[in-house]
Amino acid sequence: MKNWIKSFFKAVFAIGLLAFCLILSDRNVYSDSSLRKEKSEVEEYYYAEDYIGYMYPVLPETADWPYGNHQDMVNVSQIPKSVYEAMTTDELLQSVLDYPLISDILAYDDFDIGYQVVKEHFGALEELSKREDNGDCLKNLQQIYIEAEMYPQNHEPEGSEYLEKRKNRAFVRRMVLGILSRQEDFSEDKSSIYTENDNIFILNDVKKSANMIWDNIRAVRDYFIAIYNTFSVGSTTITTPRGGSMPALIRVVTEQWHCTDGTVGYFTFSDFTDEAKAGYNSAVYSNYGLNPDPNYGPSVRYNCHSYAWYNQVNCNYWVNQFNTYGYTQVSWQNVNAGGIAVYYNTYSGGMGPTSQYTHSAIVVANAYGYLPQESNVLRSKWGECAVYTHTMSNCPYYYIFYPPMSQPQPCDIEYYN
Repeated sequence: MKNWIKSFFKAVFAIGLLAFCLILSDRNVYSDSSLRKEKSEVEEYYYAEDYIGYMYPVLPETADWPYGNHQDMVNVSQIPKSVYEAMTTDELLQSVLDYPLISDILAYDDFDIGYQVVKEHFGALEELSKREDNGDCLKNLQQIYIEAEMYPQNHEPEGSEYLEKRKNRAFVRRMVLGILSRQEDFSEDKSSIYTENDNIFILNDVKKSANMIWDNIRAVRDYFIAIYNTFSVGSTTITTPRGGSMPALIRVVTEQWHCTDGTVGYFTFSDFTDEAKAGYNSAVYSNYGLNPDPNYGPSVRYNCHSYAWYNQVNCNYWVNQFNTYGYTQVSWQNVNAGGIAVYYNTYSGGMGPTSQYTHSAIVVANAYGYLPQESNVLRSKWGECAVYTHTMSNCPYYYIFYPPMSQPQPCDIEYYN
């Protein structure tokens, strides 16, 4: 009897802790009425000007969007195969750029892996990757976006909610265009449409005078569009609190300005500009209903692995290979608060220890098996995006596999205490 009572109170405590953590998390997605708009209202700002792509029947921020489970979001966002196969490549490209979960690519430490994961689970992107004229269509759409930036047709006053949403969605499209253009699927030599021109001017150390330089460039050139890239400027070795050593990178961000005369300019910053941060935050909020941790917004300086395994307070290093020294691998039912969850890749059937890990997260609360694994509450940094508190299933890394002749199973996740 005593064991039964002990188990009962343990279950009540665990479930209560999970509920408390969800309430205290950045956004309770299940009760936020601001994320439950009419579909027609969302369509006003969701699609690009002169959109010719697929009209998705379910959109984020509407009543039918399945907040809380990433696999359900993927399922409701699929384009029927017969539809995307009949599309022109221009129509297909625009459909891909406005795929509700296309911004998941940005949540991966490596955009190339993010691209592969999204392609694996979105048939329209797989189809686009096979089209022989996809590279030409990318370049044509880039020119259209430049002209749209030059001659904006804003129907809302500056500072309005709709205008800000349009700007943020345009930011995501530009980022994804740049990522697509670097993939071998779209270019034989893998050279980006944003960097292939030899007429390049370099502007460094411009953080304190960026506005002045921006105005000077505009005075002599037609216009340009900003794309963000990141790169490493140094490396070091760091030590985890439990004594494991990890190689780490020191990273910065470049803002690329692309003029209509073919000139490309690079500004180097120590971290993202406000425009980039707003774009990242808006994409995550729209799809997952999560606001970032107010102290840990989008950043190129550190990633999920350094946040989870090294330092959650003041981290300035990017880690691609973590060290489990001092940790013990456990089942999901037995991982403690403060433990670490590791997601593995989900493309090309990647499962188990032979596949590549893609994400690390800190366990905030666990129901110890009294509730499904998907209810576990985690906190993690999403690639270059911000730090978020979320359930196991409410993040870009959660997928369900449907193996032949077998029961569906969630993506492979390992836990450590």
